[in-house]
Amino acid sequence: MGDIHDDIVGIVDEKKQTFSWPLNGREGNVEVIAKSILSDYHKANQKENLSGNSGVHNSHAGVWLRPDVEHIKINCDAAWQKESGKAGLGLVARDYKGEVLFSGGRLECYASSPLEAEAKAIHWAMTRAICKGYSHVIFETDSLCLVKALHNKVTPLQIASLFSDILSKSMTFNVCNWSFVKREGNRVAHSIASLALSCHHEFTLDGSVPSCANVWMFKDVILSNLE
Repeated sequence: MGDIHDDIVGIVDEKKQTFSWPLNGREGNVEVIAKSILSDYHKANQKENLSGNSGVHNSHAGVWLRPDVEHIKINCDAAWQKESGKAGLGLVARDYKGEVLFSGGRLECYASSPLEAEAKAIHWAMTRAICKGYSHVIFETDSLCLVKALHNKVTPLQIASLFSDILSKSMTFNVCNWSFVKREGNRVAHSIASLALSCHHEFTLDGSVPSCANVWMFKDVILSNLE
């Protein structure tokens, strides 16, 4: 455990010079960040891998992993309000280095369920990827039931039309993979989705994420260096 801790401290110190450091004071201390990341790392490894026998891409479902050099990975998530039906959508696209290509959020006026909200997030992510001209893409979400349905092409009746459109859009890519990651590995997209609930206009950022997602993005990069 000591070796892993020392490795994390070294990586954090190195990456601190590369990234726009998101925290100040005690929270910005390398040792504090390293201990937090080490805790997240052990929690992710202790939890059961829900995607183990499902045929779903991502064998380390508790941690965000960088894609290979040929792929772009787009993490997406939805924050759904049961009372109003509103849903905030969030996404972040990253390359094999873990660098952000773009991020974005938007508010959906209505989604009938969390599943529909998550499907809308994937649908929007695919639309943005097509606009960017990406050809080899991994779409990652923390909705396991949606990823299983997409992988097995089993249509959930409550989102039949939207699901069909997602499958249709997937044909425009040379490679389109579906990946499940637990909430711990999808914090960047989730924080953006939560932010989008309070935004009246769609927003996109090239090469960065909103400030609310900075610390989660940094942790993703550090943890991905340990795998």
